[in-house]
Amino acid sequence: DDPAIAQALARLAPYADGGVPTAEILRQRFRNLAGPIVAAAHEPMGESWLDRSLARIMGAVNIRRIDDVESATSDAIVARAEQALARGDIKQAASELSTLNEAAAPLAKQWLADADAYLAASGALVDLQTRAFAELGMKRDN
Repeated sequence: DDPAIAQALARLAPYADGGVPTAEILRQRFRNLAGPIVAAAHEPMGESWLDRSLARIMGAVNIRRIDDVESATSDAIVARAEQALARGDIKQAASELSTLNEAAAPLAKQWLADADAYLAASGALVDLQTRAFAELGMKRDN
């Protein structure tokens, strides 16, 4: 009958059947996505022979900068997301990835959806724990 508990449970309901990925699973999945995201952002958009050749070369080489974290390039965005994930900050990593350009954004779409599910479920669980501890405290005081 507690509205706070009912609200938290309602936020968990969409994930009841499939669950949500853990923070570690999100970190592992991102490791596999980082290179392709950067590569997609660097693909030339033109259709000339030179553009196609450069795209082929860029697709074969998996090098990306990790020292430039201040700019708005895809390399920097991915580097900041990696740093956030290393700190356990899923929310910050998702915020960074949401700024990717239109060429790279589709590759991060599923990861961002999973991160949103993780954050929603985590928030609901924190609310449930807080309410449970409050109830225990009130019962102990009585």
